[in-house]
Amino acid sequence: SLVPTEVAASPTIPEANVVSIFSESYGTSILTDVNPNWNQSGTVNAAYDITGDGSNLTLVLENFNYQGMDVAATDLSAMDFLHLDVWVPVGTDRMLKVTPINDGTGPGEVLVEVPLAPGAWNSVDLPKSAFTEMTWDNVFQMKFDGQFNADGSANGDGWDVYIDNIFFYREVSTSLVPTEVAASPTIPEAN
Repeated sequence: SLVPTEVAASPTIPEANVVSIFSESYGTSILTDVNPNWNQSGTVNAAYDITGDGSNLTLVLENFNYQGMDVAATDLSAMDFLHLDVWVPVGTDRMLKVTPINDGTGPGEVLVEVPLAPGAWNSVDLPKSAFTEMTWDNVFQMKFDGQFNADGSANGDGWDVYIDNIFFYREVSTSLVPTEVAASPTIPEAN
């Protein structure tokens, strides 16, 4: 298929642990401009409606070589992962990389490859550690870079990428929650 026929699965991470960029599953978003002009080859269709019922919009990076997005400057240093759902057409032999852009401590950007299986939604969780030494303490932009073939060689031709559910999240700690009921105390009987 050349276009997705169903929407990406709804995320299950609780909203309290999420800072959302683009997802109908979460009420608030720090996205301020989905398509700033970075002199890229393509554009963003932010109103793509796979099902036609208006319930779940998907971003389409059309004729994509690279794409930026502006977000409200946010301290995301407590987050553990960057999540995104990505769909590319069958036969696509390209590489997608992503990075938050940070204006705080540590490196400003570190591009990390997004694993892609063409023709299906790829639900991808990139650990913060993959973005070597990034702190995410003042993230103000996102960058998507697609100027590579799957083998990593350069390719500046535009291609189409469908993206949904872009958000940062922290792992839910369960270590403080008891997993079993305490045993009832046994009181020895008086003799």
